[in-house]
Formats: sequence, C-alpha cells, structure tokens
Amino acid sequence: GGGPVEIQDSFDIIYAGGGPANMLHAAVMASIYNRKVLVFDKGVAGETRKSWNISWGELLELTEIIHPKTGMPFVTRSQLHDFIATIYDRRDPITNRWRSQTSFILNPATGEREEMPNSSSAAGEIAINEEALFAWLRNVIEENRGTVLDKLEYSDVYIYGQENHKSKDVVVKVKELDSGGEFLYYKGGLLIDGMGIDSE
Repeated sequence: GGGPVEIQDSFDIIYAGGGPANMLHAAVMASIYNRKVLVFDKGVAGETRKSWNISWGELLELTEIIHPKTGMPFVTRSQLHDFIATIYDRRDPITNRWRSQTSFILNPATGEREEMPNSSSAAGEIAINEEALFAWLRNVIEENRGTVLDKLEYSDVYIYGQENHKSKDVVVKVKELDSGGEFLYYKGGLLIDGMGIDSE
C-alpha cells in the first residue's frame, strides 16, 4: 500500500550483508566487470569475529581473476602478502612430507619458526589478516563507483517488471539503525543475499 517511494540510488547489484563472500564478489564485479554495486550491513561491512584460514591454492586463485580489457589481475601476488597474518607450515623440513601431529608457524614479518604440537587439524595453510583484506576490498568497491553502507538492516524486497519480460528490477527496503529507524529504498538489477543466519 501507499504511494511511490523515494529511491536513494540505483545499482547493478545490491548485496545484503557485508561478509567475506559478498565483499569479495562485490569488489570483483565493481573493479573487473565495471558493475555499480551496493553492499550494506546491519553492523559494519567487512567486520568479522571469525578467523579465516584458506589454502595457498585458494589464495592464489584471486590472482587469476583478470580484467578483460587491461589484462591486469584483480590482485597481484605481492599484494597478497598484505593480507596474510600467519603461514602454517605442516611439512617436515627434512622429508618434505606432511607431519601428522606437529606444525610450524611461520611469522611472515620475522621469518621465525615456532613448533605447534597437535595442530594438524588447522583449517588451512594461511591465516588471513581480515582487517587488512576487508579494508582493501572496501576501498576497491568505493574507488569503482560502488557504495558500502553500515548500520542498515534489511527489511523487504520488491520485484518489478513484466512477467514475460527478461529484465526485472528489485527495490530493497532497508532500515537505518543509527537515525531513528528511517526506511530507505535502493533500486537494483539483482539482489544477492549474503546475510547468513539473518537471511529471510
């Protein structure tokens, strides 16, 4: 019910939730594919309380995302080092085989090794510096016509377009959490739900 709403801005893609997947995907779509994106979060986009461990292979995949016109990678190998907190080396330095019960931690800054017993169940070889990575992703998004908004809570989504027409738009209704609960509306070509347990 009610009359037309005021659209704050229009985007190619709107991301509900500022977690790792949404922030990474939004940064790639903005910088590599020239899409105008919006990422919003009810907290602070990119802020996480969880540790993020991945393998070398997964991390290096980011360097394989290539801009179709410039041929430049989304991120260079040298840039990756800014996002590494710890490297877990679970290979025996003599036999080069994986240890079953003992790991070494390598500090990238000092190069010092520290033995860690019973840590073979580490989730990945690399512990990510989430703060550095998310700050960089946010910067990439904002430098490429994108917008990242904090303290906005998802409320509803409306889909517009003819039933037999390929092109449809979404209008996302969000609630400002820092200014008395005012509702705002953003238009997009696509809504990606990355809110996790808060998803509706």
